[in-house]
Amino acid sequence: MPLSTKKFIFTPALAIIPKQNSLRILINIMGWVASLLIVGSYYLNIKGKWKADTKSYVLCNLVGGLLFTVNTIYLGAYPSAMVNVVWVAIALAAVAKWKKQKPNDAAAD
Repeated sequence: MPLSTKKFIFTPALAIIPKQNSLRILINIMGWVASLLIVGSYYLNIKGKWKADTKSYVLCNLVGGLLFTVNTIYLGAYPSAMVNVVWVAIALAAVAKWKKQKPNDAAAD
């Protein structure tokens, strides 16, 4: 059965990819950005560049977790979505801790 051009895009490399609407493309971009933020911050932590209590590390994990939550809910991956909700809650707890501290006492980058 031939492929309908209404459902697929033919790329110059002759690869066939499904057409996606703008929302799905945005959601996928959010997932990729989330991956880069979380894996990137983890890499910097493992390499000793960032400590786990620095604002950069926590904020990358917070934003990455939020983006992953949206991505996984949209895709129907509810167990992954729940992990990311917990991930965000942990990051928010760190942010709340900073808010209670004096500005000079908060973890710096």
